[in-house]
Amino acid sequence: MTNESRNRILVVDDVAMIKDMVEKVLTEQGFVVSSAGDGAEALKAIRRDRPDLLILDWELPKLSGRDLCKILKGQASTKYIPVIMLTARTATRDVVEGLNTGADDYMTKPFNELELLARVRALFRLKELEYELEAKNRLLEQQNQELEQLATRDGLTRLFNHRHFQERLAFEYSRVARYGSPMSLILMDIDHFKRFNDTYGHMVGDLVLKQSADLVVSCVRECDIPARYGGEEFVVILPQCGIEDAATVAERIRSRFERNSFDGGESGMLTVTVSLGFSVASKGSPDSPAELIRLADEALYCAKRSGRNQVVRAVQQVSSA
Repeated sequence: MTNESRNRILVVDDVAMIKDMVEKVLTEQGFVVSSAGDGAEALKAIRRDRPDLLILDWELPKLSGRDLCKILKGQASTKYIPVIMLTARTATRDVVEGLNTGADDYMTKPFNELELLARVRALFRLKELEYELEAKNRLLEQQNQELEQLATRDGLTRLFNHRHFQERLAFEYSRVARYGSPMSLILMDIDHFKRFNDTYGHMVGDLVLKQSADLVVSCVRECDIPARYGGEEFVVILPQCGIEDAATVAERIRSRFERNSFDGGESGMLTVTVSLGFSVASKGSPDSPAELIRLADEALYCAKRSGRNQVVRAVQQVSSA
């Protein structure tokens, strides 16, 4: 099968002799050709079958070739179909007008068969180059997304990594400073995780960390920013979230961990709990993102010291709830 046979052409002309001649020339070269006798019929065929190229007579009944071309070039689904305008008009202004409607090429009747084939093949070569460029752009976009994932995501849990967390925290803190809406930060730690790893091994520990990350994501909003803080510690930035809402989210996470069974592979179903501390930023308090982290860390330490598996709010806060 030739390359041409994979390229479908619609020939539109109300003069049967011209239409049949064009169709015969193209079919003999292996192109897949269909035809229409007026603009309205052609528009239906195009919407139904989406040809790869259109050879279009300027003068057509019901819907002129010029108007049909304008319609096609104005719609996203058909704007990239190449159009060769075929007409008896030879004046320069007519050629210019035809090209201004969006036609990609222009031929006058009577046409030369070799010239017609050369122009058709040239447009198909151009279309192939466009396809190749589009494919390369898609590949480049995919590679850029993968690079962004590598740069911003933790390799094990697929949560945001520590560096990206710091960047997002600085951004969200700047919004608090600018607009005054509160923002909360939850810092959490899986209880006795070192003992857990010593008992079940690091492979099982990694399984539980992955599932823990998924559990945290399921407990927060789409606009929230969960990240792996380090080791068995996770952190969540809660934009536009005050004390009461932050406490609700933190308690939701704690209770979900307490009730959840984790798949430990050959070790069976396992349970872990988490301790959580959270702090809240309002306009002017605390005075930096680092201080917001320090307050949440102190609250987390208090939760662990007080028996673990609980939520503690940082006490050095100016309430914004």
